[in-house]
Amino acid sequence: MRSIWMLLLLSVPATLLLADTHRVIAGKIDLSEFKTFNVRQDYPTSQQPGEGTSGTNRTPNVEPKLTQAVRDALRSAFSSRGLKETLNSADLIVNFRIEVATHYKEVTGIVVVDLTNTATNTSIWHGQHIDNEESSAKLEKRLPTAIKTMLLENPPKKK
Repeated sequence: MRSIWMLLLLSVPATLLLADTHRVIAGKIDLSEFKTFNVRQDYPTSQQPGEGTSGTNRTPNVEPKLTQAVRDALRSAFSSRGLKETLNSADLIVNFRIEVATHYKEVTGIVVVDLTNTATNTSIWHGQHIDNEESSAKLEKRLPTAIKTMLLENPPKKK
């Protein structure tokens, strides 16, 4: 009986470590002043990442399917808020960066999203989502939905 309780106590922290987290630096924003957006993959306002962590294998080139899935989730989130995507002279720049790291038998996906107001050239919103999964396939499946949820929860609907 004692070993069963020990097993349960040890499995709870492991379950918590596998949970998704997202953090938003800037609070809710009003998207009503924006009519157009453009999605870009780069480091807009966030600092460049470090050279890696001991015991971590960082993948500099993320799977194109994962990148496209996150890009599509961002497009969908802002289109559903009434903004139109444009390639030139957008009111709002949506910058994102994806990092994938493998730790032993766990795959971690980190997506950083920055929103920049082009009229003032300032960052108006910053969020990041971290997802730990058992495989790259599960990460690819879950990450786009999580990113869309993070965006839909934080920037309120355009009025």
